[in-house]
Amino acid sequence: MTYRVIILKIMIKEIGELRMEAIQNDTLLVGNVSYLNADDIRNMLLDRHVVVCSEGAPTKKKKGNIKWYSVGIFNKKFEKVFKSHDFANVIYFSDYLTYHSKPEKEFEQIHEVLECCRKNKVENFIYITSQEIRKERETSIGRMQKSIEELCEFYAEKELINIHLIHSPYLVQPANENDYLNKLFSKASKNKKVELDYNMNDIPDFIDIRDLATLIYRLFDNLQDSQGISVLDLRPYQNQSFKDLKVRMLDYFPEVSIDFVEKTGGNKVVLEEDIAKKEYSWQAKYGLIRNFDMYYETWKNSKKVEKNIFSIIADKLHSENPIVSISEVLVGALIVELLNKLYEVSAQFKYIDFRLLFVIIIATVYGTKLGFIAAVLEIISLGYAFTTTGSKWELLLYEPKNWLPFLFFIIAAGVCGYIKQKHDDDFEFAGEENKSLKEKNDFLEEIYNEAMQYKNEYKQELIESRDGFGRIFDVVKRLSNTVPARIYAESIPVIEEILDTKSIAIFSIQDPQARFGRLEVASQGIRNKVGKSIELSNYKSIIEEIDKSEIWVNKKLEEGYPLYMTGIKDNGQYVMLIAIYHTSYVHMSAYYANLIRILRGLLENFLVKAWEYQKAYESEIYIDGTSIVTNKYFVEQLQIQRDMADRHLTHFRLIQVLRNGMDIKQINTILQTSTRSNDIVGVGADNNIYILAAQVDHNTIQYVLDRLTKVGLECKVVSEIGE
Repeated sequence: MTYRVIILKIMIKEIGELRMEAIQNDTLLVGNVSYLNADDIRNMLLDRHVVVCSEGAPTKKKKGNIKWYSVGIFNKKFEKVFKSHDFANVIYFSDYLTYHSKPEKEFEQIHEVLECCRKNKVENFIYITSQEIRKERETSIGRMQKSIEELCEFYAEKELINIHLIHSPYLVQPANENDYLNKLFSKASKNKKVELDYNMNDIPDFIDIRDLATLIYRLFDNLQDSQGISVLDLRPYQNQSFKDLKVRMLDYFPEVSIDFVEKTGGNKVVLEEDIAKKEYSWQAKYGLIRNFDMYYETWKNSKKVEKNIFSIIADKLHSENPIVSISEVLVGALIVELLNKLYEVSAQFKYIDFRLLFVIIIATVYGTKLGFIAAVLEIISLGYAFTTTGSKWELLLYEPKNWLPFLFFIIAAGVCGYIKQKHDDDFEFAGEENKSLKEKNDFLEEIYNEAMQYKNEYKQELIESRDGFGRIFDVVKRLSNTVPARIYAESIPVIEEILDTKSIAIFSIQDPQARFGRLEVASQGIRNKVGKSIELSNYKSIIEEIDKSEIWVNKKLEEGYPLYMTGIKDNGQYVMLIAIYHTSYVHMSAYYANLIRILRGLLENFLVKAWEYQKAYESEIYIDGTSIVTNKYFVEQLQIQRDMADRHLTHFRLIQVLRNGMDIKQINTILQTSTRSNDIVGVGADNNIYILAAQVDHNTIQYVLDRLTKVGLECKVVSEIGE
């Protein structure tokens, strides 16, 4: 009964912790984390809940909001740690950040971590590696890094994980045994020759872990939800050279020979735009030379005391090898004989019986078997000593009182061996008890795993419950609007949330005879990758399939086409196409297709009603006899476009058309042939005409202005009506 109560208490505690973990979005640090300490992690992630996994970490240690697990990536427990925390972010520190390191399984480790990220819906994966890939001359490490980045790109595109690559200089932390400065200082302290395999004018390509922590803090502070890969190239502190490093080294190690190993070239690092400085106002503050004194003191304080010769010998003698044990018995017997000769100890006791002492020691340390061997050796020794005094063997054998010393050897070996055996039995019993406790622990772990399973099932049920009436109500509430543009704005986040993907694009077809479908809105991650229009003739067979089954599935995985596509009709004609470009392979199912059908039906219902509403109130929207909208309606549409742009769903530009004596009808006639179907033309409060050019950005605005200029209109881009 007591045992069950204990189990229930543990389960309640664990489930409570799991509940808290489910609420918190933890961050996982994995890989080459030996450079990090608690202060660095706090500077990097502030009060976020952090889990650090490394084979060199303590078994399980918690300090504040930071947990350490001694678990390697390929350990079976790693996935359990992953599942027991709701990780939103994973930061992988590459082994290549250590100078001259040669990791063999970095690619496999990254793949394993990314798989865990995919299974557990991790939002952001940050891979911090060296700048070997940026060197002029290709190296084996550079090729490996290129393969890893291609793997990251695959997961970013196919599994929709936000991946950030940081190409960093090598890390410096002299307290770390594998650190570059640590090795330099250790070598110089032993008066060994030091070789710097750089040119003397090269800038040391090293960065302090505190600078890297600052960058990650700023990166998280401005983390954006965008598909694909973002890349940052970091620069080390600039005002220094390896020549300066040599000078500083000689300040502390004046007797050491320090030489440069000239390189043949091709080792120069060619970095891309300094986005870290431009977007995050970051630059390195710690330098190898600037903070040399601090680094030297850090190394000096972290030096470990080396073992002396006696400690080394003691470790060797502590071995349980049988050959070593027997050798010790034989050597000990010889030492006893030397002591007997030295102190002239015969059969009678004078000072101390070295033979008896030796038997006691051997039997106590090694047990009964070796104790009896030692006793036999000393019996032989004592018998030989008895005969050297002039006594005869017959007297020794036939006189019972002479047997006592020999019996004492046997008794001493037996008693001390028994004590040793009892100690071993107790130890074995403790081992069995420990095994029993381990089995109980395994049972509790099984219960814990079941609790985890229940937690995950409960979480999944919560997620799936959003597809029920409550979720449908939420969708209906968000899409219920009489303005089509607002429905467009809400449709993207609604579809993203329900279909669990961020690669949605909506194209409008304004005319049944139109050649192109115009992009209205798209998910942020694919907004710059999807064309501003699609040629409908290329989608003829797809539209025919949509007519039959309401949805088209890209079963052949044809390049350039989405994975799913469906359409919305008005008066029997397609007026909108909805495309889903990427999704996880687990979503290629009939259930997923049915979700798309449901969403298509809801959107069609609300959009058709919104269009009918607009048609009923056309007189209040358009200026008589024109396709130019009133100032009130135009301002409303402009605000909707701004809201969508702020949410990274669309691009637009506001263009002012100067009237220059023309009336509204004249401008309307000109604009009917020079604007697109999804552009909105309206009048401003200043009586000028404005064009809301949809899906136009800084790369395409000039084409629009040139087109308007050719038809005789004077135009300019403005940010507000009335400028």
